[in-house]
Amino acid sequence: MWSPQQRSFLGITKKEHALLRLLQKSPLNTSEIALRARFPRVTVLRHLTTLWKRGFVARNKAAREVRWSLVSQKLLRKRLELDAMGERSISGQRIPLSDIASVSVYQGAAEMFASNQKILAAHAGERLYCIEPNAIWRHVVKIPATEWVHLNTLLIQKQIIAEVVVEQGFEEVLKEYVEDVLSESFFALAKDVRVMRKGSMPAAVETLIFRDQVLLLDWEQFVGVEITSASIVKILKGLFLELQRNSRPIEISVVRSET
Repeated sequence: MWSPQQRSFLGITKKEHALLRLLQKSPLNTSEIALRARFPRVTVLRHLTTLWKRGFVARNKAAREVRWSLVSQKLLRKRLELDAMGERSISGQRIPLSDIASVSVYQGAAEMFASNQKILAAHAGERLYCIEPNAIWRHVVKIPATEWVHLNTLLIQKQIIAEVVVEQGFEEVLKEYVEDVLSESFFALAKDVRVMRKGSMPAAVETLIFRDQVLLLDWEQFVGVEITSASIVKILKGLFLELQRNSRPIEISVVRSET
């Protein structure tokens, strides 16, 4: 997968690299990995947990079985590039971006929804800032509307106040791609909705900014990134407020009647 120099730069041991190579072919449970790698099961579990926390592998639980999978090669290449850009040196020690920014990566819709639910439970009664580009709605239809409605209902139950920035033309996109019940549940949770000019947010990445956490949810690639770095959260919150100031306010009642 990676050269010794790249492994050293990323802080990946030979044993961890061997486990990653095994997962290149297909997802495996802990026992299968231990058998093929010829490592003790407890050693495999310790290394996989470390790799999961650092965003190199995904963990999916079905019944009592935990299966491990390698995140996409595309995502790993991005990770390598990000670490190269974010490398810092303190007393000669290299620190990867994941450690600086406190990054967790979620792969697949199930993990992304689980991360949402976990964060909502931790931020009951707080304020949430949302950036919702038009491009995300073309991909949310890949998931049953009931899943989204459940998540939006949870926001209301937790009494989380949402302020939302959407993109011009969102009404047409919602009508084309999204069921009415989802549109209604989404805007029911918003206290303030602002509209940016069309084309200003071209990516299918939803941004959710909480008091001490940020979720970046790529609904095209089905990859979620959670950031808990206080300085990065502060910067993104400031960027949201700037977007809000430079956007057009609309009445929520108008949004509901249009959707």
